[in-house]
Amino acid sequence: MKGLMQTLLRGVRMKYFIYEKRTEKNLSLRELAAMSGVSRTHINEIENGNRHPTVKTLCEIAEVLDVPVTDLFHYDKRKRRSK
Repeated sequence: MKGLMQTLLRGVRMKYFIYEKRTEKNLSLRELAAMSGVSRTHINEIENGNRHPTVKTLCEIAEVLDVPVTDLFHYDKRKRRSK
């Protein structure tokens, strides 16, 4: 059960991280989609927690957001609030 909870939490953190980085860079869903090759609908579903992306998809998104793909797995939104 612990492994399942950790996996679910990673997904929740990931969606906030992608949304946050995208908006920090002033990118619309459409722009991120065009630059990454991932459909706008797919990115929207990831950000809303309705879809689990593949590693390939995460790499494509991370490249456009200019962050290491590993950051997508270690985001802690509590750190963001304290800044």
